[in-house]
Amino acid sequence: MRIIILLALALFLLVFLVIWISYLWSIVAIFDGGAPFVPITKKVLNDVFKLAEINNGSVFYDLGCGDGRVLAFGARLNPDTKFIGIEKNFVPFLMSRFKNRNNMNVKIECGDMFKRDLSDATHIYVYLFPEIMQKLLLKFKKELKPGTVVVASDFNFDDIEPYKTVKTGFTDGLGGTLYLYKF
Repeated sequence: MRIIILLALALFLLVFLVIWISYLWSIVAIFDGGAPFVPITKKVLNDVFKLAEINNGSVFYDLGCGDGRVLAFGARLNPDTKFIGIEKNFVPFLMSRFKNRNNMNVKIECGDMFKRDLSDATHIYVYLFPEIMQKLLLKFKKELKPGTVVVASDFNFDDIEPYKTVKTGFTDGLGGTLYLYKF
């Protein structure tokens, strides 16, 4: 009986610690000039991949990939596509690696998206704050080849008009509006 109580207490402490670390990670991400992890639903994921129109041989990036759910979803839909996630925060990076451990067409990198060459991308997904989007626009204009598709959730680029805008039905953010850009 004592062992069961100790195991239950250890499990409780582990769960509490994971929740606390995740919370701290979100706060640090905001103050570090990044964005917190905001999960999107399966319905929005369906809309993202419908809008992106991925083909065999595509190279799909998720910048700030969080827990890797976009990559995992896309890899199931498109086994002939190469998926690359870039996450600079270590806790979500580990979560993403774990979630995608069995997806052979998914690669997760721990690093800064601004230091990663994106010239091989055919598709990019982003769900980032407006300030980051504006910095990315400069990078995209320099690096992306003509025809590269970018799907952005909730936050658009100030300087260019989206090729297409889709309302997903969510009104409280969380992927309520998707913006499609073609570079």
